[in-house]
Amino acid sequence: MSQDLLAHFSGVSRVTINELEGGSLPELGLTKLVAILSVLGVALHTERKTFKSGLAAACTTASISYQSTMTPNTLKTALASGQLPAPFIAHISTLLDEAPMQIIVAAVKEAAEKSGVAPKQIWKHLKGWASDLKSPRVAWR
Repeated sequence: MSQDLLAHFSGVSRVTINELEGGSLPELGLTKLVAILSVLGVALHTERKTFKSGLAAACTTASISYQSTMTPNTLKTALASGQLPAPFIAHISTLLDEAPMQIIVAAVKEAAEKSGVAPKQIWKHLKGWASDLKSPRVAWR
């Protein structure tokens, strides 16, 4: 199928199709993606992933590149108090910059439940850490 035909039937511009094919499209958006896939006969299925422990998943993600491992209890205490644990600053930075947001959301929820600190306060702590650690992630701005 040509770019022109795909653009016509999906309602997306040919320029967008061209940039998508060339790998230079900065953002497509779900609506346009679904329209393009529909024309191509491809179905998109999503699945909500749940974690037994959001804190454990966050610690595993944050500790993957380091010899030492941050424990779920250490992360819970840090999230609840807002105090960065000095030995794990690099881990926290990795968590803020690279962890899937669904893992961070699960960790915040679990930390709030276990500590009695409101999730809104924990999110403020995370945002403050992201600022202090100069996280490049757009979500923290």
